[in-house]
Amino acid sequence: MRNRKKIIIASSCIEFLFIVSVWAYREAPPSTWDLVRQEMAKKTEPNIPAESAKSTTSIKQEDIAETANSLLDKCTETLDKTYTSFITKSKYHKYDDYKTDIQGMSGQRHMYTQVEFRTDGKRFKSIRKKWGGDFEGNSKPESQAEFSVHIYDGNAFYQHAGPYNTPGRVSIHTKNYKNFEQDVKVDGARLSYEDPVSECFGYLTGDYERFDHVIREDGIEPMSVRKEEYKGTIHFVIEANTTHGQYQIWLNPQKGYHFSKATVTRKAGEEFNGNYKVEQGSVKNYTIENEEFKQVNDLWVSVKAKALINDSFPNNGYMKMNAEIELISILINPDHEALKSFTTDDIKDGAIVMIDGNPIYVPYNYTWQKGKVVDEYGYEVNLSTLKPMSLVGKTLPSIAEFGVDLEPSVFKNNRLLICFFDYSQKPSRNCVLTLNEKTESLLDKDIFLIFIQAESVTEQTLAAWLTKNEIVPPVGTSKTDLPALGHSWGVQSLPWLILTDKNHIVKAEGFSINDLDEKTRN
Repeated sequence: MRNRKKIIIASSCIEFLFIVSVWAYREAPPSTWDLVRQEMAKKTEPNIPAESAKSTTSIKQEDIAETANSLLDKCTETLDKTYTSFITKSKYHKYDDYKTDIQGMSGQRHMYTQVEFRTDGKRFKSIRKKWGGDFEGNSKPESQAEFSVHIYDGNAFYQHAGPYNTPGRVSIHTKNYKNFEQDVKVDGARLSYEDPVSECFGYLTGDYERFDHVIREDGIEPMSVRKEEYKGTIHFVIEANTTHGQYQIWLNPQKGYHFSKATVTRKAGEEFNGNYKVEQGSVKNYTIENEEFKQVNDLWVSVKAKALINDSFPNNGYMKMNAEIELISILINPDHEALKSFTTDDIKDGAIVMIDGNPIYVPYNYTWQKGKVVDEYGYEVNLSTLKPMSLVGKTLPSIAEFGVDLEPSVFKNNRLLICFFDYSQKPSRNCVLTLNEKTESLLDKDIFLIFIQAESVTEQTLAAWLTKNEIVPPVGTSKTDLPALGHSWGVQSLPWLILTDKNHIVKAEGFSINDLDEKTRN
């Protein structure tokens, strides 16, 4: 009996201690930050300042930022080692579905792309072919794919493209070209024009820099970090608000802190694709998931991914895109010189040539032959001696060709500001709308504003847009295409601004609307 009592008492004590321990655990389970601190304390993890390891409430905002930055450092190290100098081959399938209030446009399409891309961190070359359907319901098989080749060899930037079974055209930008550095940055930093696999490397749609650089350079408040299970693996999730939108990045410690998932949400006023801003009433959502990794040279490489765009526009407009990306092969740190990675051998003979934004084949007939630009007699053209056409210092050509009828007093008493634009392009629309608001303030400076629609468009659709947006200054339309405008007016890109003095001598051209105040000072 005494032994039974001892057993009962002992069992009761054990049961009591178990209940107390369970109660205590339920009362104070490990917090997310406790788990994060435990993980960070390991030798393989970034360190957290000692004073912040006491409790969740004692963690300061600056410590959170430091933790996020230390995680980003590890991600940056992996991405830099893997994707600085390499050669990739990839394929891409995407489905687009969109509707906008611009001309009532809508449509669906399936597109397929194959890309070979080479870079040494400065120079780059992209060889691409694209086939499938377009928004008009047409479809092309792979055997009739469109082609494009983009090359920056350190001295010049080549953009070659055309339909199936044609020599196409090649646009060559030398260092004389006004937008040379910007074009190289856009094409190179994005890892090539529309190169799908770059998204798997951290160049998210809408950015010309990798997300780790965007977050560090453009963050507008301290980052936060949490620990989360994603597809069966513990990840560190970094959240950051920037001038480019809100970012969430899932970093995988088991894959060298490569990212498994990234999302970006951009709202009105936030930047994307350089200096463009999301319009009022629009939201841009982007997600990419790196679904499969492979080790190459002891580095983790994303070999399969899915991307999603889900944008909303005013008047129930939208853009939806689903894409599947697959990396076929990758060489890390190859011998580019031995492989001749950045030669112009892939540009087709017979391609019509444009140099620095101007159609120098008008009135000349310049073409590409055996790796050189030649004139109509077959003589090589020295690119270093060619300069883009400019109106600066010259009398403004007559604007009568655009159907703009002005009183002589306008020409006699005012400086002129000409804006070439294409209302179907967002940058042009933004420029026109901004200038339209400045009409009176420009007149106060004796500056008369004129708009010229540069691309072909029906009168009805253009008139409807002008009326809807209450455009005040006179608007003309060009009867020729943009290359011809480049030859006669020096227009290199849209929008394109030209400013004259009161004698209508051109004083400035091709400047940004942000420089307008400086250019128009008396």
